[in-house]
This record gives sequence, C-alpha cells and structure tokens, in this order.
Amino acid sequence: PGVVFAYSDFAQINEDGSPNFDEFDSSFGWVYTKGNVDGHSYHRCHSMAPTPHNLGYIWYAPNHVRAFRRSAYDAVGGYNGDLEFLDDQELISRLYLAGEFHQIKTSLYLQRVHGRNTQREIRINAAIQEQTVVYYRQFIEELTLTWASGTVSAACGFARRSGSGTSPMSGTRTSQLTLTIRRSRLATAPSR
Repeated sequence: PGVVFAYSDFAQINEDGSPNFDEFDSSFGWVYTKGNVDGHSYHRCHSMAPTPHNLGYIWYAPNHVRAFRRSAYDAVGGYNGDLEFLDDQELISRLYLAGEFHQIKTSLYLQRVHGRNTQREIRINAAIQEQTVVYYRQFIEELTLTWASGTVSAACGFARRSGSGTSPMSGTRTSQLTLTIRRSRLATAPSR
C-alpha cells in the first residue's frame, strides 16, 4: 500500500533484437546474470537498490520497467515538461520523497541499444553527465533524510512513511536526525 514506485531489472538488446553483452563496470556494483524474457535468454542487468546515492545519479537510478502510482505522480507534480533530458531522474527523486520504492527482481524490460539512442548524441550525453551531478547536489540531502528516517522508523517497528509522505517519527527525533546528518556533512566537506 505504501509503494509509490516499482521498477525491474532489465536486459539490453542490439538493434536487430539479439542479446547485447556489453556491461556497466562491475567495480561500481553492477551485477549481471543469465535472464529469460518471453522464453529467450538475455544478459540480465540487476537494478541497484533505491538508496539516496543510486537515485541521486542517473547512472545508478532505476532503468525500466518503471511504474508509479497515479496519486503519487499527481502529488509530486508529474513530469517537468520544461526539461530537455533527465526528466526521469528529476521525477524519480521527487517520487522517492513521497513514498516507498519496490524493486522487482526479474527482467521485465529489453532496452534496444543503437546509434540513435539519446545518450549516444555527444552534446546530449555531455549535458546529461553535468546535469546528473546538479540533480545529485539538489536532492541528496532530502533523499538521505527520507532514507534515514525510514531506516530509523523500520528499526523502531514503524512503517517507512505515513500516508502523508512524512516520517511517522516525532518532530524532535526527525530534527535530531537532520542535525546529525548536517553536522556529518559539514565535518566531511572539503575546505574551500
């Protein structure tokens, strides 16, 4: 009931529909196994857990299938039609602040890889690489606080979030958690 966004693992295919065996660098946490979609064998890429870091950068964010509750989509204002690219990353960040994410650990999506993919255009790819860092910096504190309040709530036996999209913890505990995280960020921030 509290899930506002669900996503699956995926596999990449070539333009002709054959399996694509290119891999993202495993040193960044990517895992591949054999997968099966509609009776055909593919190179399954396991989506990463919905942590603030992974949602904060498009490089690790949920790929496809992506599905969200209409009520959550409406509550966060939907897609930002003014964005040329990374509208999905920006929406995913806002949705995470509104409720729980659920990872479906099976491949439900085949992503066709070809020379005309948006991220293969040099100008757009360069802009994506810069903008994902901008979004990371814009959302990381709120994403982390949302994740941390859910982690503390779960440890205390509460649901991750109440129906309103806020933490069920008391205001004092949430404020203390916020202060602790902010102090930690200041202590580890590089000097200018």
